[in-house]
Amino acid sequence: MQADQTGQSGQSGMTPADYAVINKDDITDSANPDKGGTVYPTYTNFTSWTGAIVPYDREHWSDDDSTESTSFTDTMHSQGKFGSDLRYRTASPDPANDGVLVNDGSAFKIDKPADFKTNYIDQYTPIFDKTNTAKLTTAGVVKPQRYANVYSLYNYVNGVGTLPSNNEPVPVYTSTGTGGNNLSVTAGQEVATKPAVATNVAKGATSVTSSLDKGRWRYTGTMDSGGGALALADATISLSQPLKPQLTLNGQSPYIVSDAQLNAGGGVTKQLGTWRDPLGLVVQTAQSDNLRGTVSASNTQKQNTNWDSIQNMDTKVHGMSFNAASANVLPDPTQPSTKAGGITHDDQSDPQAVTFNYKLPWNQTDTSRVYYGQVDLTRAATVPLRNSYTLNLGAADNTATANYLIIRNSETPSTNTYQIKKYFNATGNPTTHLLTTADNGQKIPVKADATVSTAGKNTSQTLSIWVPKVAGTTIDDLPVVTSADGSTATVTNTTSQQSTQIQAQYYVYSAQFSKVPANFSYTYAYHVGTSGVSATAYNQQLVDLVMSSSQLLGQTNAIDFKISQGVNLLHAPNFDFGKNTTPTTAANYKLTDAGKADAYFEAQENDGLPYTNTYTWMLSATMNPFKRSMTDTGYNNFNVILGNPYLDAAGTQIDSVDEHRPDVNGLISDGYSSSRLFYVDPMKEPDTQSYDVNSIKRYYPNANLTVPPQIITPGKYTSTVTYTISDNGSI
Repeated sequence: MQADQTGQSGQSGMTPADYAVINKDDITDSANPDKGGTVYPTYTNFTSWTGAIVPYDREHWSDDDSTESTSFTDTMHSQGKFGSDLRYRTASPDPANDGVLVNDGSAFKIDKPADFKTNYIDQYTPIFDKTNTAKLTTAGVVKPQRYANVYSLYNYVNGVGTLPSNNEPVPVYTSTGTGGNNLSVTAGQEVATKPAVATNVAKGATSVTSSLDKGRWRYTGTMDSGGGALALADATISLSQPLKPQLTLNGQSPYIVSDAQLNAGGGVTKQLGTWRDPLGLVVQTAQSDNLRGTVSASNTQKQNTNWDSIQNMDTKVHGMSFNAASANVLPDPTQPSTKAGGITHDDQSDPQAVTFNYKLPWNQTDTSRVYYGQVDLTRAATVPLRNSYTLNLGAADNTATANYLIIRNSETPSTNTYQIKKYFNATGNPTTHLLTTADNGQKIPVKADATVSTAGKNTSQTLSIWVPKVAGTTIDDLPVVTSADGSTATVTNTTSQQSTQIQAQYYVYSAQFSKVPANFSYTYAYHVGTSGVSATAYNQQLVDLVMSSSQLLGQTNAIDFKISQGVNLLHAPNFDFGKNTTPTTAANYKLTDAGKADAYFEAQENDGLPYTNTYTWMLSATMNPFKRSMTDTGYNNFNVILGNPYLDAAGTQIDSVDEHRPDVNGLISDGYSSSRLFYVDPMKEPDTQSYDVNSIKRYYPNANLTVPPQIITPGKYTSTVTYTISDNGSI
């Protein structure tokens, strides 16, 4: 028998065992794969486990008890040191306050608390300016040692284990000499076929070249307590740590400004959001962070405001605003701090808060009504880390970009405005569409209904409809725009007439009505590509705009695409054992030929990450009594033995993974006994392409119904089976 630290079965040969009992008659028969057992490579010491690797934050939790540190936060946000989330923990250290995740894949020791402080905490904790704790002078490092802990059920001395007096697991540390425990632990990839990143620096090197965000560390190791090195129960944690600078807009785009506001005195100022570099350093360098704002009306009309080589950086969040006024001067990139001609610092309480100053309109002949705004925050310098490490990221990880729209409204001629309700054109008019792989290659219809909210004068028969683009999709067909009187507008795609920046963000359509519209509606469809909606578009707030040539007349509510979470059962097995003679003794029945094709389950793992699935899940079932009718008492002792799962209905491609086999006792028709059909742990799957995918389908063509000896009243009997999928500990 094999198990990890939570009692779940592990990968054969990779976890310790107390003992193995193998019946000679149960060895696998290659000619009859449905019969017999499996030959297991097994570690045994005939005393107990050597130990288990238990992942928790050593800087926060005490090894000996449940004491929590007030100096270091729990970067795993765990439910207690030995909480129920033990198998599903994610390390998410803050780059500024905790440090950068770093791993070269080398084996390491498990130090006692005092040595851990000396050898790890004192060596890798970030260093802040003594007078301003928000100013970082040297960024910290977070290595696998921070989350690696080893526990044993026994105290070992010279290879002999004794139970502690309280029968509680005890922490074990690397020690040598007489009676020592020679521990060696490594944080590497889960298995060779897994693509999840585990390292970001070469062994013996100090240049960290990438983020470990969305990676994993699989902790494995051995412990020699005097009887030879034996395997420790392994553990795997997920990693979450984006290292990009951070730009957060306040979600109020498009920003509406009027001609009257632009022409009045100091113009109009709007709050944009915040900026932060969690690895911003106080160290004065020629190459530091650069903050730049741009507004464009076309491909040739651009205003750039720059704050280059920012000095006295800190790790705090700082505000961003823009000021637009006709009296402003066009920004001079060589003078980035000139008032009304670049970036200024108008917030007296925060000298690093910024205002981007733009001249709108450009001049008296500027007829533009829509301006595209963009902010870029770039980390230009190498970041020094503790213990001589340096962070040398590529441009993609060193730059953050955010964009928004400014719409310049005229006070005339229209005063009509619209309230526009937008939704996915499906039952219930939902505003969120939950994505699954079934959507790939399909069209997802959207509808918007516009009604007059402010009655007034509307002189334009031509309206412009702006539809946000969604990465991983296209809109292939022109929207269908219908007026309240039933007439259909003539629609033209005018996207190519917009600036390059707007073309990247929106589809723009011109709708020509036969007369000035009152209420109207329009429909279109996002065509999802074969690879699905891009993860970057999940939760994107999709707001349509409706404009005349001079004004914004209305904008819709937001709709969004979200990825379905967890594991869903798409198809449950249906077992048809056909029409048979009423038995007089114990009897066994096989599936009909037609029934074999429907005796399968299909489960979808909705993490949106092909071949890097994050879910551990189990399919179980409970079978109710076989009855002829709802009022029938039925039989509660029928038994369905499923047999091995197959990849095909014909039963030619067996799934030989042990965790995938159903319980040998099968399903009992008592209405309460639960039986396991299928178990998936992506950290232990042997073949990425076959098993770690979005949809898993398995057939049971050799399912067999057993009826014990009893008197059976003739009739058609059916049983309802309830299937349950449990994923990562929740149903």
